[in-house]
Amino acid sequence: AYRLSESGTTSLFLNTDPPIDEVGSLGINAGISHTVDGTGILEFSTFISPFAEAYKNPYLVGVRRETTSAMQYGVKVAFNRIMGSGLRVNAAWMNEDIDDDQIGRINPAMDRDGNVYSLKTNYSIYLSENLEIRPRFGISTGDFKGEANSYVKLKPGIEINYSFGNLGVESEFFYSFSTYDESNPIFGKTREDDGYGMTLTLYYVEPFGYENFTVVGLAGYSRGDSNIDFYDTEAITTGVLVNYDFA
Repeated sequence: AYRLSESGTTSLFLNTDPPIDEVGSLGINAGISHTVDGTGILEFSTFISPFAEAYKNPYLVGVRRETTSAMQYGVKVAFNRIMGSGLRVNAAWMNEDIDDDQIGRINPAMDRDGNVYSLKTNYSIYLSENLEIRPRFGISTGDFKGEANSYVKLKPGIEINYSFGNLGVESEFFYSFSTYDESNPIFGKTREDDGYGMTLTLYYVEPFGYENFTVVGLAGYSRGDSNIDFYDTEAITTGVLVNYDFA
């Protein structure tokens, strides 16, 4: 982030936080943030996922599937700390363009080119100076050329943050439900998905006295259960990061 004014009310920022779940690869976000006293923090950003890929035909079996580029880009508008409260609301739009969408040409109902619209909100509740609970809710719609790939998804969740001294713990739990617009012509039924998962992140600020450094450890688990077994997913994520604050 780069402050445009000494007061710090206006800043330019660049980060890699995925603006919406549907970003399938590294998302690069660039934007501007402006704080209005007594009103909140306004943000506007654009994002792109330059390394996303997709299978040309995901439904081939018994042979090696080939990949193609999947251009993803869009914009996000956020309004945070509304009227000085813990309320945050953000909206995003993303366009996805599969370069060589073989399955879409074979069966137009499975065309994957289109748009995703997302609206999310969360609210910070401080039970003590060190303990924050943040309920979350999101709704997104996929409007694709292939109606069998178009959907509506609801995603409630809760985030719990606790800090003590130089240590901090962040945990998030979520559930999602997605329903699709039309019957899948390959499997002969309309797809419905349930998703759930959790993440746990541990922070150690200024480890061993090193100023401006933070060591981060993270672990996550997510699972997706579909009424069409082909779409079932499971993921485990672990990592250790070292952050440095230049401010």
